[in-house]
Amino acid sequence: MTTLRDKYLATYYRVNAAKGFTLRVGFVHEDLKMIMQVLGFTQGCYITAANPESKPFNRAENAARNEALWADLTKAHDLMVVPGIANGPDDWREDSYLALGLTLEEGQRLGRKYQQNAILWFTDDAVPELVMLAEGVE
Repeated sequence: MTTLRDKYLATYYRVNAAKGFTLRVGFVHEDLKMIMQVLGFTQGCYITAANPESKPFNRAENAARNEALWADLTKAHDLMVVPGIANGPDDWREDSYLALGLTLEEGQRLGRKYQQNAILWFTDDAVPELVMLAEGVE
């Protein structure tokens, strides 16, 4: 049986930067590492507000939720926020954000605020790790 965690691990996390790139959990991403070094960031998160608790919401609801997350992320002047799209198994697609400079604690807080089961977090080694937020979700 495929778990939700398995689906997150199989997802491609696209970053729509000037030179776009795709993140995968557990893999080094040289483009991310270079951007972090050049801009002086030591950590960050990949996060969405769409489809809370992995329940499908319609496009308008997800857009409104992600606009609220964007507002939360861009309030902090020490972050660099770049839109992205997470593409998972079963044609699962979510608009998302790469937030350079976002701490693990703040990423967890925002993830819980927007009822997400998980976020990605990484340090300057540029290896995203899956951080589960919801208890009892596998």
